[in-house]
Order: sequence, then C-alpha cells, then structure tokens
Amino acid sequence: MSDFPVHKDWQTQPSQCGPCRLIAQKYVDAVEYLLKESASNASRETRQALLELVQEAGAIYQKKKLDGEDPRRAWHSVERKLAHTIWSDKNLRKLVLLTIKELKFQARGDARADKRNQNRSARLLNGTRRWSG
Repeated sequence: MSDFPVHKDWQTQPSQCGPCRLIAQKYVDAVEYLLKESASNASRETRQALLELVQEAGAIYQKKKLDGEDPRRAWHSVERKLAHTIWSDKNLRKLVLLTIKELKFQARGDARADKRNQNRSARLLNGTRRWSG
C-alpha cells in the first residue's frame, strides 16, 4: 500500500500485493461497470456494498481536495484504500477479477469487430467484393 512497488523482502523475488495488482488491472473500470450495467452478474447486495464503498471513496477524495491536497495524490491514496478494501473481501475480489477478465474479452471482441468492418468497407470501396448470381 506504499508508493514503493515492491512489497516483499529483498531476499526473495519482488512481487506486488493484491491491491496493487487490482490497481494495475484498472479495477475502477470493472467496479463502474458492475454499478452501472444491468447486465452484470452482481447480486443486489453486492452492488449495494460496492456503491457504499464508492460513495465513501468519493467523499474522502472530495475532502482531501478541499483540504488542499494535490488531486492526483489524493486520487492515488483513495484508489489504494478502495483496492485494499475490495481485495480484503473475498466475494468482492472474485467478482471484480471476473469482471476485469470479462471486460478484456469484450474489448478484444470490439477491436476484432472494428477491424472486420474496416476490411468490409475497404473491399466495397475497392469493388473487390464478388457477388454471386
């Protein structure tokens, strides 16, 4: 939970703690998806717990900004605290990690679909499409 990215002793191979791995995987996008999308597989209780955590984090962030703290530094500290809270709760951790994975698959699918659409458009513009008939 510190600014220094290594969390183990120097005798073993350095590794990151769970909350820092969440941060590296951009877990905030997954939490936002879980709260906003009705298609997400989160239960009502889980959504409520996440909503309360996010609202509390937002209030802490606003307070830090009003106290004159640098917004970037304030966000990083709030993000770490939220990541630690999510990582500590096994159910939330599992749901957020699954959602991160799901969002990555969706992004790959969207990129592939965009590429296919570009290829189709190029073929139509070049007149290389063959029509049967």
